[in-house]
Amino acid sequence: VLRSAGPQATRIEREHQRAARASSSPKAPTSGTISQTELNDVARLMNQRPRKTLGWNTPEEAMAEERAAFRSNVALET
Repeated sequence: VLRSAGPQATRIEREHQRAARASSSPKAPTSGTISQTELNDVARLMNQRPRKTLGWNTPEEAMAEERAAFRSNVALET
């Protein structure tokens, strides 16, 4: 029997993600002080973190699996 995660587990996951974002961002940034390179670095760090909701895969790994599954199901015209 599959059951959805209870409110406690959902709250814990949200807090974990919020803490991860907070730890990877500078404190009190002012408008225009964060470069695109810094934003890209933060995005890369976030996408390399394993997620419980993805079976402890990273978003990059989950997307690669989805792409591979999609490619194997697509009929190619010749």
